[in-house]
Amino acid sequence: MDYQTLDIEVDPTTQGFESHQYDVIIAANVLHATTNMKQTLSHVRQLLAPGGMLVLYEATTRTRYTDLIFGLLEGWWKFSDYELRPDYPLLSRSQWQKVLSETGFTQIVALPEVEGMPEVLSQQTVFVAQAAKTTLETTLSEPKGWLILADEQGIARQLASQLHSQREVCTLVFVGENYQQIAPEEFTVNPNNLSELEQLIKVVTTKSTLYGVVQCWTTEAGVDKNINSEELKHLSQLGCGTTLSLVQALVKAGLSQPPRLWLVTCGAQPVPSNRPVIPGVAQSSLWGMGKVISLEHPELNCVRIDLDPRQTIENQADALFKEIWSKDQENQVAWRGDGRYVARLVASHHQQATAEQQADVKSLSLREDAIYLITGGLGGLGLLVARWMADKGAKHLVLLGRRAPDDAASQKITELEIAGAQVVVEKADVSDLESMTRVLHKIEQSNIPLAGVIHAAGMLSDGVLQNQSWSGFEQVMAPKVQGAWHLHQLTQKQPLDFFLLFSSAASLFGSPGQGNHSAANAFLDGLAHYRRAMGLPGLSIHWGVVAQVGEAAERGADVMAHQQGVGVIYPNQVLESLELLISGTDHLQGNLSDVEVGVVPIEWSAWQERVPKWPFLADWQETI
Repeated sequence: MDYQTLDIEVDPTTQGFESHQYDVIIAANVLHATTNMKQTLSHVRQLLAPGGMLVLYEATTRTRYTDLIFGLLEGWWKFSDYELRPDYPLLSRSQWQKVLSETGFTQIVALPEVEGMPEVLSQQTVFVAQAAKTTLETTLSEPKGWLILADEQGIARQLASQLHSQREVCTLVFVGENYQQIAPEEFTVNPNNLSELEQLIKVVTTKSTLYGVVQCWTTEAGVDKNINSEELKHLSQLGCGTTLSLVQALVKAGLSQPPRLWLVTCGAQPVPSNRPVIPGVAQSSLWGMGKVISLEHPELNCVRIDLDPRQTIENQADALFKEIWSKDQENQVAWRGDGRYVARLVASHHQQATAEQQADVKSLSLREDAIYLITGGLGGLGLLVARWMADKGAKHLVLLGRRAPDDAASQKITELEIAGAQVVVEKADVSDLESMTRVLHKIEQSNIPLAGVIHAAGMLSDGVLQNQSWSGFEQVMAPKVQGAWHLHQLTQKQPLDFFLLFSSAASLFGSPGQGNHSAANAFLDGLAHYRRAMGLPGLSIHWGVVAQVGEAAERGADVMAHQQGVGVIYPNQVLESLELLISGTDHLQGNLSDVEVGVVPIEWSAWQERVPKWPFLADWQETI
């Protein structure tokens, strides 16, 4: 007989116990004194051999004398799985049977089992339960390897524990100053050092076949914090920056069987649609990048999962485990409570409206007594919108750009002034907080109210992910991410009529060679929902390729778009769409389609092969 200490709340394999080696486990009045019952039972299952028996003896009713004795001890109130045990550590007979069943036990019997038994006999119960049997093939199959980039909250550690219970091999990787092995299956790496990730993957793949990589660093999102620009920049690097290095390292490893990749966020997607919960907006950009990973590296089967920020760590890990363990084909999933949401492209109510209904929309009239701010205001698209706003009655325009206007822009500004608009050109970098604070202060000092913001600033620096660097990513993301965040923070106390964010079809569908652009615009999409959840105006427009004006047009993007089965939008169509969308925001504030809208002419005949394979487009099967 051997004696050994076991903490059943900690993964048994880290304490010298082998998985699935014990035929019988006896636990007498002990399991209730743990923090999370499902986690505890998963460790018990991890120890039991297939078909092994658990004999469990537990108090199953409340008694005052027990409370008087044990209720004074700290451990009595240790539980934190409040959805199972809201206010008391003991479970009833039916609760035990349910939780045993949910954690993989079968043939559950509760003793004594006597009809109308006296209360004294029901206070204690013996449960006998069998660990689920597995086939010999499953038992003898080689365990799969998992690389988990571990968060500080503990989601990854809980996930690893559940995977261990399935005989899997897990390596946890924490953010650190440099590469270091800190435990048999735990490492630290510097997230900014690509070579350390490459070294880690080489070490892990020599031990077992790497089946899956789970990116949990990205669950860090400053939830419930009023994050500033620098913190947002850090979170972007921790999300998109480390994921860029991770993908590059996985591809460079040249594995004969590439692993699957899961990107995990927390509260970064706007679900449910009627009352979206999106406090983790800082990591919404990762979802845009994930779409490009899927297009450039389909071999990684990249899946995005958004966890519920209001749930306990244990419940978050449980939802994550269910997703990665399932064979489901969905690649964009969000959890809120017990609800599982999947992403779908749906028709806008604007598209569904008849021509007669659209004709009934009152012509838009902008205010003469208010200022409208356009970032990227000296670019082709910004100047196009500025002229349209002047034609709609706007008399005070602030056009913001990083450089002084060139001759062509100066000519357009002169035309605006001839049309009766007062134009102020502000030379400022929208991603610089000090510059933007100065601009907004000058607007405030003018004593003319700010009525609308159009954020059209941006830049392009295309290249496939394998050829990108984080510094290049940051240059593209800064005007979109930091810039939009500055505008949000500096104007959120002002009664704006609208707050428009010029996003891109790249964040709607993904765009090969534009991982940075897709990520940057995905943040704009998230920010629009974030603002609307706060009761503030917000609308993100996924523009397709605009012909004749803007940087994309100068780069010949219309030709590339046509090759991908996407048409171009002409300047007059941009302005017609803007009028329709701005006119509709007043009376449809609660409509999800008025928060994030795509204006993209799609040539569906060219998408015949794509649509059936892409769950996001499931509602458009009949279109082709």
